[in-house]
Amino acid sequence: MKKIYYLILLFLTISTVSYGQNLEIASQSFNSSAADTWGIFYNSPSFGSNPYIFDYVSSITNGTDIIGTVGGSDNFLGVKYGNNVFPPIDEREYSLYFDTFTLNDASKDHLIEFDYEYIASSSTYVPDVTYTIYNESYTPLVSGTLLTTGTSPATGIATESISLPKDTYTYSSGLTMVLFISYPTGTIDAEWENTLLKFDDFKIYENGFDGYVYNSGVWTAPTGYPAAPDATTGSIDALIASGTYTISSEVDLSSLIINSDSYAIIEATGSLNVTELTTNDNLTINSNSSQFGSLIVDGSVTGSTTYNKHVNSQPDNDFISAPVTGQTFGSFASANSNIPSTTGSNIKFFGPWDRTTGSYVTWTTTGNSNRTLDPGIGYRTGSTDNGTFSFTGTVNTSSVSVDVYHKGDTPASQWNLIGNPYPSYVSLYDFIDYNNFSANGADILQVSRGGLYGYNAALVDYWTVYNLANTIGDSNIMAPGQAFYIAVDNDLTGVMTFNPDMRINGSGDDFIPGRINTYNKRELILSLSSDDVMYHTNELYFFDDIVTLGLDNGWDTAIYGNNDSGYTLYSQLVESNSSYKMAIQSLPNSSITEEGVTIALGLIASANKQLTLDIKETTFGENVEVYLEDIESEDSWTLLNDQAYTFTTTEKLNGTGRFYLHISENKTLSIDDENAIESLKFYTGNKTIKIKGSLEANTTLTVYDIQGRKINNIALKKCD
Repeated sequence: MKKIYYLILLFLTISTVSYGQNLEIASQSFNSSAADTWGIFYNSPSFGSNPYIFDYVSSITNGTDIIGTVGGSDNFLGVKYGNNVFPPIDEREYSLYFDTFTLNDASKDHLIEFDYEYIASSSTYVPDVTYTIYNESYTPLVSGTLLTTGTSPATGIATESISLPKDTYTYSSGLTMVLFISYPTGTIDAEWENTLLKFDDFKIYENGFDGYVYNSGVWTAPTGYPAAPDATTGSIDALIASGTYTISSEVDLSSLIINSDSYAIIEATGSLNVTELTTNDNLTINSNSSQFGSLIVDGSVTGSTTYNKHVNSQPDNDFISAPVTGQTFGSFASANSNIPSTTGSNIKFFGPWDRTTGSYVTWTTTGNSNRTLDPGIGYRTGSTDNGTFSFTGTVNTSSVSVDVYHKGDTPASQWNLIGNPYPSYVSLYDFIDYNNFSANGADILQVSRGGLYGYNAALVDYWTVYNLANTIGDSNIMAPGQAFYIAVDNDLTGVMTFNPDMRINGSGDDFIPGRINTYNKRELILSLSSDDVMYHTNELYFFDDIVTLGLDNGWDTAIYGNNDSGYTLYSQLVESNSSYKMAIQSLPNSSITEEGVTIALGLIASANKQLTLDIKETTFGENVEVYLEDIESEDSWTLLNDQAYTFTTTEKLNGTGRFYLHISENKTLSIDDENAIESLKFYTGNKTIKIKGSLEANTTLTVYDIQGRKINNIALKKCD
């Protein structure tokens, strides 16, 4: 009696394993459910009349024993007769169906490989088993024999390798392997219940891989290239054939293929730039509190990726977004037991900002389990252990647009929580520039808040503000999966866009400042502190040609909210002041080099508090002097270049009018300057100096003692 079994090898997924130096292009190891993996193929080829499918099983009972697995998998494909169902006397067809697969290179030889095992009580019950490989047109390509009647099969698992030389076959999208089983003649008895034909680990290989090959810690490099991939190998392919490859610095490749039985890890210090990537679900990216692994893919990605993103521990908040997306919240919550939750409840400390109510949502593992973690959406959360949250999903390689809006009758809706959707760093400057001035972003953001607001638990008021002024330069970057707020203008709806051109290599914490000088950028950052506690900073930037003394969209940005109850230092615009409380103000360099500039400072502080105003950072040269004027102090002028200014509030402060900043350059005297000085008259006596005359520009008077020690600096205003 003869039985015919069809195994349709029409593989969809291009996977990645090597057979020696060969590249695996398709595989099936039966590790998922039969319904997800297989379909019944009834129609063609037609070699018989009664089609059936193989049994897809995790174990088959042989009497009281469980017959083992094949290839280390819990699941395999089996042909089994039991429960008094003996081999039928009529001829039957058994077939399985895969979707089509695509050859990487039809000009190369290919290899089909699979594991099989036949279990029987004796050689009496061993059939003839042969096979024929057919192409998608059902033209036979090659035949072979697996078992022979009357011969005991090999003990344990056998591997069959079928070679398909390119000059003896023609196929492009599918293969069908047909098994012919001829049972020996004689008595058909119950012993057939104890026979089992098993198959597992089907693979199709492409002969020869041109590029780097990694085998269990050892690289085989192409001729003329470094011993292992690095930042100079962007034109070369790489294959992780076995073992675990760890990336701890920058690596550039044309393509990376990870074996289905191998792994790759991008450490927190590492970055991978690649055009094509096949992960086989075996790529992991790590991060810690100060560094984040980075992945940039310019082409396509096959398979999922896991990103382990560091998250601050409670009681501090953290604003995050999914660096890889598509995962459901139920799956995400199950994978991360360190998401804080209410004792005895399914409420998790994780959720988006509700723009209608002005509060954070806390998701539950019941009501929100099917919600997907979509790209570009920001979430408020925190961890129980200052550890990482594991995200598993799709690597975004194209533009991501996030819907934003502001309903005028709902003030909270102006604040939209969004985040970096890529597993790579993003240039802050490029994001702010694009979304302030591109066609889709223009006029969406509030003109006084054309930047972004990052949460910083180390600050008393929690917010760090970024705009074009303090992010200009490629080293100013946003970490993978970092979320932040943007402020949408009144009654507007639009989108904020992340595009692949914004991605950039980098290393560091959530928001990383840079120091690349552009447009002759100079900066002055003031600090407000008390008892070694840094309350707030105010940032002033000076550029050539690109900004004015008034409001410049994207370059001048107000503080988050009004912060009326906290300690806040801000400035007012020099011109066209509309009572904006500026966290960042940009000014032209000419305002310093010509006559000097006076900037009104605003302060929010409680009464009876000793506070200190000081220069936190500056790139000014020694020729630029920065004076702080306190109109309520007897010693009203303080040269901040030399010392900080400390005072005690006698009442609650909330506004401007008391403190002014005077910034100007000290010039070498010209002949005209000397003539102007000669026109002044100086009178001394009783420890005072009186000056009589006319000044054409703001001037600084420095007093020294007879030993050359500087005693005081006094700012003199020009005569109007």
